[in-house]
Amino acid sequence: MHNLSKGTVELLKKTLQRTPQSEWPSQLSEIQTEFGFDLTLTAKETLEIDAVKHVQLNRFGMTWLINSGNETVIYQLTPDDDIILKVGPIPVPGDILYVFMAVIAVFVTVVSLSILIFVFPLWRDLNKLSKTASLFGEGYLDQRASIGRFSAISRLAKSFNSMAERLEKMVKSQRELTNAIAHDLRTPLTRLSFAFEMLDTSGATKMEKKRYKNSITSGIETLDYLINQILMLSRYSRATDITHFSHNVFAQQIHYEFNLLKTEHPEIVFQLEISDELQNKSIFIDKRAMLRALNNLTSNALTFTKSTIRISFIQFGNEYRLSVEDDGEGIKEVDREKVFIPFRQLDNEHREAAKGHGLGLAIVQQIAEWHSGRASVKTSRVGGAYFEIRWPVR
Repeated sequence: MHNLSKGTVELLKKTLQRTPQSEWPSQLSEIQTEFGFDLTLTAKETLEIDAVKHVQLNRFGMTWLINSGNETVIYQLTPDDDIILKVGPIPVPGDILYVFMAVIAVFVTVVSLSILIFVFPLWRDLNKLSKTASLFGEGYLDQRASIGRFSAISRLAKSFNSMAERLEKMVKSQRELTNAIAHDLRTPLTRLSFAFEMLDTSGATKMEKKRYKNSITSGIETLDYLINQILMLSRYSRATDITHFSHNVFAQQIHYEFNLLKTEHPEIVFQLEISDELQNKSIFIDKRAMLRALNNLTSNALTFTKSTIRISFIQFGNEYRLSVEDDGEGIKEVDREKVFIPFRQLDNEHREAAKGHGLGLAIVQQIAEWHSGRASVKTSRVGGAYFEIRWPVR
């Protein structure tokens, strides 16, 4: 109140200072019409104020009271300390207080409603996401967060759904892989068990014992090969480990593998195509993994080719493309996705050891994804299957 009225009261005080004391009443009467409230002079000793207000008046030169009608009365010392200028009653400050409180109440209400409008959908969506995550954690892997695209947590829900898709796919793949591994391990183990049992029989001839020993050796080799393939698939099924990557002139490695193939398989016509810009270019890859993929593709081509195998390594835009094609019978379009599934063989449903276990192309697919790429198959230009790995230039 002191700060609100200080300017007005000081103006009145200065007016009285410039005016002779005898003319104060007439001067106040003239200027009272400009203020809209009473301006009167009263003796200090007649003031009906308590001791605290007296101290305030003497210390600050002014004090105030709020009467029963919620009106403000201001008392100001004049140049004559025995005479007090009484200003008021003033009804305005009381009204301002009510208006101020009303504005504050409206402001708080609006802010509260605004926060509620924002927080409630957020709380609702977080609650839905929490319930979905709980169900997913309990084993219901088909659960997905159904959140509107305009929600504040839509990106979080999208990330959760993406993670859930990957986990469901991985768990399903691991379940199928476990069942397939159990099937493939059972056959050589059964043969080993039978061979050992027959070796212990007294009626077995030397020729039969030799055959059983050969069967044992073959079974052990099959198990060793299968375990190595499974470990290889498991390694590349994990998240990419960048520590295995380095800069290599991969074209030189392809030339080396190409010359080995020509030496080991002179009956096959091998063709090689490498882009000129890649002949001496160092690229950032997991060399060991990519050579594994190349060997798996060429081994697959050697199984089905008639006479010709073509290897190519080119750069197309922002992609590297490594392909192996043969002139065999090819793969039907309906079966092209199946060949990359672990333990899935189109011509070997029972997966005889002599025909492999269906892991070679699955490893190729994982190595492609290891490099943030993909593997695919289509019809070759020479009539057979065309396998290709594409991955981005880093």
